[in-house]
Amino acid sequence: MITVDIVLLFYCLLLCIVLLTAIFIYLIVNRLREKKNEEAVLNHINQYHKSFYEHLIAGEPVSTEIVPESKFEIRAVEEILTRYSHTFSGEKVVERIREYAQTHLRSYYEVRLKSRKWSKRMNALYHIVDFQMYSMKSIITEMLESEKRYTDDEYLQMFLFLTKADKKLFLNFIGKTEVSFTEWEYRKLVREMDEDSFAQLLQSFDELPQSLQYSMIDMIGMNDQLQWYSFLLEILGSDELEIRIRAFKAFSKLTYVHEPEQFLSYLQSPYWEERMLVARLLGTNHSKEVQKYLITLLADSSRLVRKEAAKSLSMHKGGKQLLQEITIDGDEDVMVEAFQDVYGTKVGELNG
Repeated sequence: MITVDIVLLFYCLLLCIVLLTAIFIYLIVNRLREKKNEEAVLNHINQYHKSFYEHLIAGEPVSTEIVPESKFEIRAVEEILTRYSHTFSGEKVVERIREYAQTHLRSYYEVRLKSRKWSKRMNALYHIVDFQMYSMKSIITEMLESEKRYTDDEYLQMFLFLTKADKKLFLNFIGKTEVSFTEWEYRKLVREMDEDSFAQLLQSFDELPQSLQYSMIDMIGMNDQLQWYSFLLEILGSDELEIRIRAFKAFSKLTYVHEPEQFLSYLQSPYWEERMLVARLLGTNHSKEVQKYLITLLADSSRLVRKEAAKSLSMHKGGKQLLQEITIDGDEDVMVEAFQDVYGTKVGELNG
């Protein structure tokens, strides 16, 4: 019985060794094949990069030698076009890249978009977007209208394509899509939109997905879009706290805030985030009235509010001295803490 068990164990170990050896050989062969293909791609790039330069930059006609005939040649062409599309933004160069890709790569991408493999579809979509292949619009539209479910990554690339290829279609699809993009993904889309598309999308702001709303508000501040100042004022009346907070953050990033004292009522907000952001905005108004409110905020229950109020007060004329005097005269822990938060030193140790 023991002998049988030993023999069985031996054959099991032998089988494992054979399987591991086969897997190892497969990986080695596969890696060698990949390396050979990579070398072929690199050789093709080195051999024909000058011809591509003459066509894409100098405007020379497409020579037959740069028309791809195999998969590795297509990979080489994709790499070359990607380098040019990411390096040059001139209208003529972009147009030549588009025309070349639409002429010589369209049929290849049409096949890959129908592949069952996600990686092949994504690779095709990335290049279609990069090369701005607007002739693919009908196919992308069919994919968006199809009952077939794609991944969120694929839908993001489709929408990025439409931001340039067809703004009307983009607005139509983005308004009714059931895809749940993240804020970061929506921000990528918003960044690619032109002013007209952005304005049209704002008209239906209340019906938009929450993450898209947040992204649009954020982009107004990040891009210093003063033309949407009144819109930010309007959404401050929202019942949703996060909308109001985003609006205040956008205001704080604008180069100019008209009459920041109009936000004084929010200093009574039960939410420390709103009080803190208003305290930040008040740093741009140096009136005596605003100064009184900032002094009051130095005793706020939130440390972050106190710190922001002290920062804003320090921006006023004589603000540093005033803050130091208030801290000494008041002898209150919260004011001492606010002073130290801003200047990183104890009261009385501030120079200048």
